[in-house]
Amino acid sequence: MDERSQIERAIAEQERLRGTVPDSVIDTTIAILRERLAATETRGAARRKHVTVLFADVAGFTALAEALDAEEVADLFEVVWARLDRIITDHGGRIDKHIGDAVMALWGADVTREEDAENAVRAALAMGVAIGQVAEETGHAGRFDVHIGINTGPVLLGHVATTAEFTAMGDTVNVASRLEEVAPPGGILIGHDTYRHVRGVFSVSEQQPLTVKGKREPLRTYLVTGTRPRAFRVAARGVEGIETRMVGRDAELAYLQQAMAHAIEHRRGRVVIVVGDAGLGKSRLLFELIDWLELQRDDVLLLQARMDATHAATPYALIRELLFFRFEISENDDWAVDKLVAGFAELGGLDAAAAHFVAHLIGIDVSASAHVSGLVEDPRQLRDRGSQAVLDLVRAMADRLPVLVLLEDVQWADQASLDLIDELGVDVDERALVVVATARPSLFDRRADWGAGSARIELGPLTAEASAAQVTDVLRLADDVPAQM
Repeated sequence: MDERSQIERAIAEQERLRGTVPDSVIDTTIAILRERLAATETRGAARRKHVTVLFADVAGFTALAEALDAEEVADLFEVVWARLDRIITDHGGRIDKHIGDAVMALWGADVTREEDAENAVRAALAMGVAIGQVAEETGHAGRFDVHIGINTGPVLLGHVATTAEFTAMGDTVNVASRLEEVAPPGGILIGHDTYRHVRGVFSVSEQQPLTVKGKREPLRTYLVTGTRPRAFRVAARGVEGIETRMVGRDAELAYLQQAMAHAIEHRRGRVVIVVGDAGLGKSRLLFELIDWLELQRDDVLLLQARMDATHAATPYALIRELLFFRFEISENDDWAVDKLVAGFAELGGLDAAAAHFVAHLIGIDVSASAHVSGLVEDPRQLRDRGSQAVLDLVRAMADRLPVLVLLEDVQWADQASLDLIDELGVDVDERALVVVATARPSLFDRRADWGAGSARIELGPLTAEASAAQVTDVLRLADDVPAQM
């Protein structure tokens, strides 16, 4: 391992220690390590990395400068940048440079983290709040604001000009700068690559496609308006996270979109089963449905689970996956029961007893619970109460807000889970509740009656034209994938 890799690994290890070691100790150590890292950059050659770039420009400063003494302007600039720069570094960013009344910052230039794009957007939101506070505190309320552009992608990190300034270069930087230029005052405009990394975490609205010189196609951009409550993350799909457009399934997607819209507007939901062999686009349909729904509304509650062959013999494994997703519970989570109790109270108004019965149902040890211990001799009653509590939770959620339940590969689901989902489907006509399940035809070899009365979408092979279009799309995108970072 070279010196640079050792330092990057040491920085990452320090970050993992947060919560066990005082932050002041970690911050000091990381600062020293970053100085050493910068020294290696001075000695090193240019290199490629995948980073998130933020450009922020303080709008209104030019007009303000005309009305103030030069010294007053300098003092105000100092206050502004002290506040904004601190926000950037506190969110894990690196100040690349200041250019007049603008700043360029990078996430991932030193150590690449999965949450780099998310941290950049969180920093941008905090910068928007801070600039308003500074304007208020300095007696200039409403006279200046900040607009921000953020883009994610490959850059070349290296030294430029005779000063050997270390910076990021490339199309990703240029696009981020362009996004900042067209972002409205007080607005945060992000590119599609950034959006893919933060999908589900923030409230966004898709903007008109942006034409940028040198780009073959207009850019998809999104205006960030805030952080979503109880956000869920949707993983990027495709090779290297590069998305191709979906082809050949527009009618099926439109049906799912209409089902969700109808449920929300008329409080009349439905269960839809998407059936098809492996590789026909079932998962992609769900992905596109979430992508569409996220841009329509902020108030839809999502329950999601995916099965595989290891789940087939485990009772209520599907229900376990749904709840673990919703309440952010990991395997062997010491706080699993507490998270269930808190979630059942928050989303369903249900008491701790209900959560404990469900915990027992899905295999979490609650043997010490007073609610459960008295019924250990009556496993059927324990099971019935747990099942009823699951139904009560989802029904209560759908009485408050629209609910979308996504179930992938239910051909691997256990019998008990399938029975419970069938029972849940009885009530969809009365609530803003849509259940979409994907399955291979083999499911109905063992459960021919499952989902009786549900709508069913049968996926056949794509047409030759659609398949050719998909191949062309993949090849086109492959040309755009940068060399290995």
